[in-house]
Amino acid sequence: MRVILLSSILLGSIAISRQNPVTYTDKDNNVIIPPCLAETGLNLSVLGVAKIEDVRDSSFYNLKTLTEDKRGCFVACVYKKLGIITEENVLINDRVIPPGVAVPKKKLATAFEDATEACRAQKDLCKLGNCLYEIYFF
Repeated sequence: MRVILLSSILLGSIAISRQNPVTYTDKDNNVIIPPCLAETGLNLSVLGVAKIEDVRDSSFYNLKTLTEDKRGCFVACVYKKLGIITEENVLINDRVIPPGVAVPKKKLATAFEDATEACRAQKDLCKLGNCLYEIYFF
């Protein structure tokens, strides 16, 4: 389901976890995005921008043009840096839907949980990242 956007997790000033809040602001773009770009051999142009300060919510839609592997590895890297994916490549349950974001109605919540469960079953980190990207952006 695309009800809850990855971009709101990545670029909003929101808490990711109810127990151990991790906040993310536009200032964190400098800390999170460049290392993930370097790690995956990408540059800012894949986000459709020339400067890190220009990264916006909509920038992540530009990743659709990448191969599933490149896109997935980049998204997984960002999620790891945000603490949504552990060092053991496990998706953390309580960090998938951030506080302040309306919990979908039962039918949508069930579909969303089914989708995240399918992602959680991915053992390959890049496939996990791509699976999450597809939930939030396709």
